[in-house]
This record gives sequence, C-alpha cells and structure tokens, in this order.
Amino acid sequence: MKKLTFFFNGHKDIYQYYRMESTHMDELYFLRKKNDMKQRMKGVDIDDNFSTGYDYTIAKIIAYNRLEMFLNKELEKAQQNTQNPHVEHLGIFDKFKWTGSKISLYELIYSLYSSGVINNGDCKINELTELFEQIFNVRLDEIHRGFQDIKLRSNPTKFLDLLKEALLRKINEGYE
Repeated sequence: MKKLTFFFNGHKDIYQYYRMESTHMDELYFLRKKNDMKQRMKGVDIDDNFSTGYDYTIAKIIAYNRLEMFLNKELEKAQQNTQNPHVEHLGIFDKFKWTGSKISLYELIYSLYSSGVINNGDCKINELTELFEQIFNVRLDEIHRGFQDIKLRSNPTKFLDLLKEALLRKINEGYE
C-alpha cells in the first residue's frame, strides 16, 4: 500500500486528471507524436507509432487502483478475523447461505439471545446478528424491526415450532 501511495503521489497530476475524468488535455496526453509531453519511462520500450505520452502511466494507475481495492478487501477480511476471534476461518462459511426467510433467522437469533446460551448470556443482539450474517452470508439490517414483526404474528414461534417438528420426525425415523 505504501508503494502504491508513493506511485500515486509521484504521478499526482495525471492521477488527478484520470480520477476527475477530465478530458481537456487528452490531445496532449493521448495523441501519438506529441513528443513534448512524452514521459520518459525507465525500462520501457516506447514505440512512437503506437504509444502516447501517458498511456503507460494511465494503464499503471488503473492496475494499481484495482490492486488497491483488492488489498483493501483483503485487509478488511483480516481485520474481521481479528475482531471476531471466535470465528477463526471465515472462509469456511463461504459455502453456507441462509435460504430461509429473514424473519425465521430473526426468530432463531432472538431465541438464542433470549435463552442466554451464548457466552453465558453475555452477548449483545447486534454481535449475535453479525455472527449469523457472517456464517450464513446474509445481510440483516433491521433485527429490531424483525423482532417487532415476530411479536405481531399469530404464532410468534412459527420457525421454532417447525424446527421442533423436523427434529422429532428425524428422531422417530429410527423407530419406524
């Protein structure tokens, strides 16, 4: 990241020109045979019949921007791993996707939260929600609104009842 910043600072004018999507200097920067604006690039063989004054620099800026975005994502992943030490390898959850309704997941999260079975009850609802977001690759924006919806249903434990029935069916399969 330091090297990228150093490169961007070293080419500040053309970098700003590119980032601002300017066009007023295109004739000077990007037309062949404008040798007065030609940058001298160490170690690069420039063909005046093909290259322009800044095409190589712009190509590097585009590539370095993409590299910077990639590195930032990787740093964010690493930071998430250190902030959530109880989930050491988030990559293992990539294959899991919540396919039920969000309201069902809200019901599950609130039941675990309310029962106090996570960290001996020393767990905030938002922390538990973030964990489930990571595990099941789902975005849960309105957990508190979801809880209000659960309270308004005719059967507030609809999903838990479904889970109970499924477990009992599985248990009874062995006896039939």
